[in-house]
Amino acid sequence: MRQPGASQRRLLRLHAQLSPPSAPPAPPLATPLPAGGSATRSAPLLLASSSGGAGQPLRVGIIGLGDITEKSFAPSVLACPNATLVAVCRRDLAQAKDFAARWTERQGGGPISVHGTAEELCADPTVDAVIVATTTTTHEEYTVLAASHGKHILCEKPMARDCHEARRMVDAARAAGVSLCVAYRRRLFPQVVAAKRLIEEGRIGEVVSVRTHYSGNMDIEDGAWRGDAAIGGSLMEMACHRQAPAPYAL
Repeated sequence: MRQPGASQRRLLRLHAQLSPPSAPPAPPLATPLPAGGSATRSAPLLLASSSGGAGQPLRVGIIGLGDITEKSFAPSVLACPNATLVAVCRRDLAQAKDFAARWTERQGGGPISVHGTAEELCADPTVDAVIVATTTTTHEEYTVLAASHGKHILCEKPMARDCHEARRMVDAARAAGVSLCVAYRRRLFPQVVAAKRLIEEGRIGEVVSVRTHYSGNMDIEDGAWRGDAAIGGSLMEMACHRQAPAPYAL
């Protein structure tokens, strides 16, 4: 397997950063994540310019400024020493400007540009990688758009509404020579990493079955996107957090 380029390694480290604040950091990743939770391909560096290079942080733009960005993606970018937040996108420009102002202060003054459309952000030459943090219904559209602009992509889970959308996303990333990761971050939780090591070492014998449980309460208003049957309901939206780690650990 070819080794990933510097910009891809920084994207993978950012993916690894998405773990609970109370948990110890996941081990550094030296190679692309296994197939199934991400699609990666070695690509030429996109940072070889006057504004960046192999020794520069990955410049990240985020499409979608909802709860997952506020509580997970943005803090993770700031916590990653190899990444910096440079651009955000939201249709409500007033809220986007408020977000940018708050997070500019939190990251120590590095400027964060504001865009009203995904097209604008993806065309921004200061952005190396795009985090797609929107509803599942737009994951394919924005991933393909970002790839067409030569941006690496970290997409919120679930990856897509069906295998056809997912395949088009992978194909677009491969055609553009960029990395595509999906935020099935629980594969990198310390307990999953430890379980994988124990299984690989044969410490618990042959694994023939996996049993898991996931439950909770979520108030979903009528008409909310999470209630759209096309995205697969709770099995795809939440239970994927249990489904994704199992084959990785095995």
